Amino acid sequence: MVPDKKLIAGSFSKKAGSYGSYAQIQRLALQKCAQYAQELHGNTAFAIDLGCGTGLYEEISGAVSHKMVCLDIAGQCLKRINTGSAFSNPCVCADIEMLPFKKQVFEMAVLASVLQWLSSPGIALQHINGILCLGGTVLYAIFLKGSFNELNETQQEYAMKNPVHFFSLDECKCLFNTAGFRISVQETLQHTQYFNSPLAALKSLAGTGSTAVGGNRLRGHELFDFCRTYDKRYRGENGVPVTYHLLVGRAEKIRNTL
Repeated sequence: MVPDKKLIAGSFSKKAGSYGSYAQIQRLALQKCAQYAQELHGNTAFAIDLGCGTGLYEEISGAVSHKMVCLDIAGQCLKRINTGSAFSNPCVCADIEMLPFKKQVFEMAVLASVLQWLSSPGIALQHINGILCLGGTVLYAIFLKGSFNELNETQQEYAMKNPVHFFSLDECKCLFNTAGFRISVQETLQHTQYFNSPLAALKSLAGTGSTAVGGNRLRGHELFDFCRTYDKRYRGENGVPVTYHLLVGRAEKIRNTL
């Protein structure tokens, strides 16, 4: 079960200032999304960035401000866009599962590193279908099963729950098909980051706000013991790894579902 929405919003808001410095894998995914957008629309599509964070996609793609609406549940992330960005994109603080827009108003939606935080990703995709014109595009980046495997396996020893859901390729295909989309192009990316210590790895994840949990939190000697276990299990020549598996692609809306 994913964390409560208020907990997610609070966690990402708290880390809005550090998000851009630590979000390396998110940058990698968004660079690929921007490439897909350029191939299809350039920067001319009227688009929405769903779960925009602090505006990394806008920074990477150079999205024209009046053509890109930024939406996120974390208000402090949107404030960073309004005050610290070279762009002046319209910003909306809202829940992806309850989109406050009219039907079929956008030509493109960006949905990167978001689905794993949603309690009902299939319903969310149907709502995204609803705000897209027929033939509209979703650019997506989805964390697959096997992501953060080193961390997740260590967490299991300490009865800690994984706060998000990672998807299989078949699950992703089914979600998009059911929501009225046809996948046009996609690829899987595997990336491993190495850190000098488990604590540095955890700090990097915390720096993006992605450690929101609803269960037990480790402190003091428990955290020290956790890091020692992580280090003993996984340290290699390059340091302590965190592995990501991402599905990045583009899908076209072929029918209305709502």
